[in-house]
Amino acid sequence: MIDANALLRRWIAEGLGTERVSAPVLPEWRPETFDGFNPKDGPWIVISRRGGLAHSEADLFMPSVQIRVWADAEQFPVASARSIEVFNLIHQQTSKDFDQDGYVISCLQEGADQDVVDPETGYATVLSFYGLKCTSNDFRS
Repeated sequence: MIDANALLRRWIAEGLGTERVSAPVLPEWRPETFDGFNPKDGPWIVISRRGGLAHSEADLFMPSVQIRVWADAEQFPVASARSIEVFNLIHQQTSKDFDQDGYVISCLQEGADQDVVDPETGYATVLSFYGLKCTSNDFRS
């Protein structure tokens, strides 16, 4: 089974050279539940899949994924800059092999980024959504 969150976490963490990437399963995740999460120390990237899990025997997985960049209050330029780095790394990419984590057939952004102030924390966030098409390397063998 393909874990789109783990695949994207690896892709972004390796591509941007940061460990400030978390991949919770549900979009309802709250930042205060993640150990070490503190946007005051720099931007964080949080990945969550929209929709349910893939069938364990599915050969092709096409999730819609939410990527939310968090920065300190009033730091939209910081969050936006990191979101642009993510966009430049993954948008319109094809044929990316991540060994046991899977194989990306394609990745496309779905619409424009959205700037949002988190109502509970006041942190600046930038939301973006990507359509990911991936498969397992077991299937490709």
